[in-house]
Amino acid sequence: MQRYKNFAFAALVAFGAIAGTAQASTVTGNPAPDPGWTEFGNSMANGTYVIGSANYSYRTFSAGLTIQAGSNLEIADGALSWLPGDTVLGVGGEFESVTAADAGWTAFTGTAVNSLFGSAGPKLQVKFGTSSATWTTSTTAPGSGNGSSGSSAGGGRVQVRTSGYFQAGTPTVGQTEPWTWDGNSGQLLVLDKEDHIQWAGGTPDKRVARMIWIWDASTSRVKSWQLLLNVSLLSRQYPGFGGLLPGIGDKAVLTVQNGDGAFTDALVNIVQVPAVPAFSCQGFMPPLDRPVVVKKAGRVLPLRMNLLDSTGAIMSAITPPIVQVSYAGSYEYEEGALEELNFAGQGSDGNWFVWTGEYWAFNMVTKGLAPGTYTITAVSGADGEYVIDPSCSVTVQIE
Repeated sequence: MQRYKNFAFAALVAFGAIAGTAQASTVTGNPAPDPGWTEFGNSMANGTYVIGSANYSYRTFSAGLTIQAGSNLEIADGALSWLPGDTVLGVGGEFESVTAADAGWTAFTGTAVNSLFGSAGPKLQVKFGTSSATWTTSTTAPGSGNGSSGSSAGGGRVQVRTSGYFQAGTPTVGQTEPWTWDGNSGQLLVLDKEDHIQWAGGTPDKRVARMIWIWDASTSRVKSWQLLLNVSLLSRQYPGFGGLLPGIGDKAVLTVQNGDGAFTDALVNIVQVPAVPAFSCQGFMPPLDRPVVVKKAGRVLPLRMNLLDSTGAIMSAITPPIVQVSYAGSYEYEEGALEELNFAGQGSDGNWFVWTGEYWAFNMVTKGLAPGTYTITAVSGADGEYVIDPSCSVTVQIE
């Protein structure tokens, strides 16, 4: 179950709704916790491993996303904007250790697992294939695979990659963009160079794709990553193209490469992120149905609400929703401080609402909160189960 952080410190996950359902489309740089991403085998596992001697071991993921209004995939960029409703193909990985036995092989050969990390790299890549792609996995163990992952077998593939020479600290000489592994961790970025997206059907602008990763300071290397292709934008760039484009359900090859040297390829399919029900909230019940000014320290705010499905039925047999609070003021809260609010009676540790038999309730205690403006919003307690759209929200001014 994913908990959201206060957006004074981290970006909010946002949702849109169509006909009573919604799909989370925000990405974080780590596909493992992101809602709806499908995990395949380890990159060195029998049935996933394709070819390559680098013996990079990483969990493999994919997602077929529909951009939702308010998510971090909604990007205003003129004619190259990423628009709500666009289809985005995504792959990602998270490095991990693995043994030959766990990967379904008798033994690995060659380079020790994950031993090629250095001061620069690795290069993170994907080939998004079309429905004509004929890529295959290996029948022999790493690092002497015999699978197929060549560009010519991709049926008109689109290839997206990072630089092979990103590093921590300062940009590498020759980069177009000033990206560094550590300085841009968790940020959704354009590709470094125009030729970091390649397609036989044309020369797409590099802003048709995006990349995001998480840097692990404790190991001084990238921990996880996601590479994204907006196929709707690609189609808008080439309205007369009559051939196949990569799509949901098609194959994709993930590549982790040591600069321009040894690599490890893994094969996945792009799996549609499922829609989840959208429950509506028509507002908190009085007295929090309007902005509130708190002048007396310690006042309790009785948050009350109901969540309705598309038929108007009240939803109670669900994972409880959560109270999410953002703060605007001069005080600097520690990260996560507003995720553990004090409550009086009704409520649960961790900002969880409780079901009373009639409505969802959380009695929020204001004692100890700094002066300033607080925006209190109800959010889903299980983003893969449901979303709240529209949500209940109230502004509270503490003097």
